Amino acid sequence: MVAYYGNYTLVVGRITMLFTTMMGGIVAGVGNLIAEGDKEKIQRVFGEMLFTHYVIAGIVVFAIYQGIQPFIYLWLGQEYLLSHPILILLLVNAFIMLSRGAVDTFNAACGNYHDTWSAWVEAGINISVTIFSCIQWGLAGVLIGKIASLVPIIVVWKPLFLYRTSFKRSIWHYWKTVALTWLGFAIAFGIASYSSRLLPFDPYHDFMQWTSYCVSLTAIFVLLYVITLFLFTQGAKDMTHRVINTMLKNNRIS
Repeated sequence: MVAYYGNYTLVVGRITMLFTTMMGGIVAGVGNLIAEGDKEKIQRVFGEMLFTHYVIAGIVVFAIYQGIQPFIYLWLGQEYLLSHPILILLLVNAFIMLSRGAVDTFNAACGNYHDTWSAWVEAGINISVTIFSCIQWGLAGVLIGKIASLVPIIVVWKPLFLYRTSFKRSIWHYWKTVALTWLGFAIAFGIASYSSRLLPFDPYHDFMQWTSYCVSLTAIFVLLYVITLFLFTQGAKDMTHRVINTMLKNNRIS
């Protein structure tokens, strides 16, 4: 079972590392932004980064959810497939790790390192829950323990810590934005997943059809996801305006 799980973590880990590395070089720029002290600009950029990280997290999780099972089937065979609940837990963990980037970046840029206790609490929750849940559910218990430690610290505490320490404003706006983002993800995920029944590709047949299936379905999801976030969140609107203005500026220069 551990060997089977390793095949999945190999794929998920490499994809997660790719996008984490791509977004990892912007802490210095955010530090300069914090030093300027323009609170409205800081909030706007934070909203744009939040949107960017959630878009990346949503796309990666959806693409893996739709594509990893047939990929493992074609690569190694049906006997190496993990159960659907374990796949869901693996992707919940991946979504949290990918979407946390905006809060982590701003905490780092603001020098918010004095909540050293949170790492110990996270580790304690992880170990204690994992030991109990592994006895009950085996491999799934490892993922349950990890998620149980991430939710209170990474999902709940770190944003609250940032808003209390550096932004010095109510966290209600953050949670409203995140809730609408989750809603947009759920809507896009549901519609795109239903659309998979209409595609003329069998991802379990061969790698050619697998590629066509994944590309087509992910494109549908991306379109729906971006549109719903644009309708629901201000960060999506600000990022869209930034991209359009940058493109227009580059065209005028050329």
